[in-house]
Amino acid sequence: METRILRQNQMNDVLQDLHLDGVVAFPTDTVYGLAVKLSSPTAILKLTQAKNRPLDKPYPVLVSSLEQIESLAQLTHRDRQLIKQWMPGSVTFVFKKNPQIQSGYFAESETIAFRCPTDIWIKELLDKVMEPLLLTSANISGDPACVTSDEVIKHLSRKIDCVIEGHAGGGIPSTIIDASHLDLQVIRKGEVSMNDILKTSNTVALACDHGAYPHKEAIKARLLELGYIVEDFGTKDGAAVDYPDTVYPAAKSVSEGKNTWGIVLCGTGIGASITANKVKGIRCALVFDQETARITREHNDSNILALGGRLTDVQTAVKIAEIWLSSPFSNDERHIRRINKVKDIENKEKTGE
Repeated sequence: METRILRQNQMNDVLQDLHLDGVVAFPTDTVYGLAVKLSSPTAILKLTQAKNRPLDKPYPVLVSSLEQIESLAQLTHRDRQLIKQWMPGSVTFVFKKNPQIQSGYFAESETIAFRCPTDIWIKELLDKVMEPLLLTSANISGDPACVTSDEVIKHLSRKIDCVIEGHAGGGIPSTIIDASHLDLQVIRKGEVSMNDILKTSNTVALACDHGAYPHKEAIKARLLELGYIVEDFGTKDGAAVDYPDTVYPAAKSVSEGKNTWGIVLCGTGIGASITANKVKGIRCALVFDQETARITREHNDSNILALGGRLTDVQTAVKIAEIWLSSPFSNDERHIRRINKVKDIENKEKTGE
């Protein structure tokens, strides 16, 4: 096959090659990439042969939205916070595969790697293709990744359909993080450091009123000992304050991905939990014992914990907070189904349907 050299303004030609089971090369914010349609077995085989890559080594998926990731992956609350914080960007995350996917390219996979581009041209390409693309570095397996179109032509001419003329970003591959387990693992070091990732995956928003100020302070001290990054929304002393004034901004920070977790307190915990649950995307659980703390993470993937200062002693509150933060979501299908139904209700109420 003849490899065509195209310019970015020839988008329709690139789309035609993709729709005809072609392999296309274009510059990304890191290195040159090779892309094919996820739905094209013919193109995937052509790509594998061009790179001389093992058949059983899966490719990352290039996506343009959270919705595309959710169609393929089984995400926890922490996963969504990582996506909000780092995507688009030069980080590739590996998440658990959606168990409902029983056929197609990822039928036998347990995990899927995802990348979301910052480049406007690539975003436009994804929007026009209207499906995720499989993306890998433009090189023969084992060789350095290409960073210019000339290098791509030199190594892959007649093996791929077209290459967009140009130069890639910094030449540093994306950082790959395995987020398919409770503990994050670095698969490949890149531009973004693991320390930066951990800083955003271990952040806790704290808020209370005067009815639980000592509890909040004790929890804060313990979380700092454990290595968490704490954002304290107050109250900053024991003076009287209305719980919505502190709890709402804390819950909003979790909803927007600025903090991964939230712990909110008032005299009974009831007002704090009601306030937090008014914020879109929040699943706040009012807890009084250690077992319930574990269960609400395991079953509900709760992202905010509510505690009552007048109903729970300080030592118990600290222990509950520790257990809640360290307990993983089960990822069981029945719990995912129920959480999704809760989200559907929330969306209907927000839109007034």
